[in-house]
Amino acid sequence: MGDRTLVFGVTVDLTLEAELAVEIVDERGLPVAGGWISALPAAPAAPGGGVAPAAARVRSRARAAADGRALLRSLAPGFYEAAVGGPGRGRQELGVLRLIDGLTDVGRVMLEAGGAMRINALHPGFVPASGVRVRVEDLFGRDPRVPGDRLPRGFGSDATAADGTLLVPDLAPGFYRVWLEGDDAESAYMIPVRSGEVVSVALWARWPQDD
Repeated sequence: MGDRTLVFGVTVDLTLEAELAVEIVDERGLPVAGGWISALPAAPAAPGGGVAPAAARVRSRARAAADGRALLRSLAPGFYEAAVGGPGRGRQELGVLRLIDGLTDVGRVMLEAGGAMRINALHPGFVPASGVRVRVEDLFGRDPRVPGDRLPRGFGSDATAADGTLLVPDLAPGFYRVWLEGDDAESAYMIPVRSGEVVSVALWARWPQDD
């Protein structure tokens, strides 16, 4: 709660503060070790149209205690893009929440065990394509390794190893768009990732002289 003062016989809030609480559990209902909650102010309109980028907004984040409870304090009342996550479980969106003065408790949220994606980049002739950068995004254009951020086009994930492979771990179950940086994003593969599974994806890379 914020500070209060008496103005003409009426109690007025000088500063309002909101709190956001959640209990993060696994499939068995047990607390998720290392779980977290994050809240990003919902995107306001930007000058000239569109919305303000995530980088221009301040994200709040808190770790869960041993009992799986996580609490964000000292938030200004308003609308927030909220998410929870945990090691090996990726990120789960809670949607846009309206926080008012005081505590908002979203209750218990179950996080499924995450999956992973093993990329195998190949040149023609099945030659391993080392050092090529792979783009992996969720269906909202976000990098799955960053809690809730909508990143600008051109962001690249790690490059493939000498054998042309790249492991992308800790993905929440769902669908992801995958393509090689420099290729047309419209040609991206739509890859389903399931809980506890590692899905293999083959991507064909041009030889450098073909660019």
